[in-house]
Amino acid sequence: MSNVFSENLPAAIGDGKSKETAFHFKNARSSQEAMKLCYRYLEKIGYKVNLADKQNGGVENGYAFDIWKTDVGTIWFKIPFFQGF
Repeated sequence: MSNVFSENLPAAIGDGKSKETAFHFKNARSSQEAMKLCYRYLEKIGYKVNLADKQNGGVENGYAFDIWKTDVGTIWFKIPFFQGF
């Protein structure tokens, strides 16, 4: 029961420099949680999240790719598609 309300820290895998090495959060329980972790990660590095800075980087193998233009350069994130019942 304690896992239902727990929040994951934004511990990303990858380096975020390209589509092939995009940051992703393997412990995210849903696509919405993965997006939330992306925002938290960006805030952690000092970036103020502005949705106008996000671009679609394509869709591939069950993942959507988000590209963020930040002060530290371009950062790629890999988000799993929502899988319903």
